[in-house]
Amino acid sequence: MWHQNMERKEKAIAEWGLNLEMGFHVVKRMLEMGSL
Repeated sequence: MWHQNMERKEKAIAEWGLNLEMGFHVVKRMLEMGSL
């Protein structure tokens, strides 16, 4: 049970990290478009 809970936690962290990375790329693109 504990191991299963850890896997779920790692999956949530991985998804959060992916969302953070995607958000960063969107902000960066918006800044580049704004500067152009």
